[in-house]
Amino acid sequence: MKFIAESYNYKVIHTDTLFTLLYKLLNYDLHSDSTDKHFVALDTPTDCFRVRMICTTLDSLGRYFVKHKRRLLMDRFLIFF
Repeated sequence: MKFIAESYNYKVIHTDTLFTLLYKLLNYDLHSDSTDKHFVALDTPTDCFRVRMICTTLDSLGRYFVKHKRRLLMDRFLIFF
């Protein structure tokens, strides 16, 4: 996730792509009724792995979302988060 954040910082990744990734990390497999034991073991309800990935990304991106449209997008994501 640090690589993705740095890629955004160097303008390799667009803002829309970054937010799509962040929203997908939050909503991944939210409404799925998967019964695969290996898959369920990777993403338990008590595990904070996805939250830590998002926090790592946001930690590297904070200074780039202080103006105009980007700030509004980040504010909306943080409310959702």
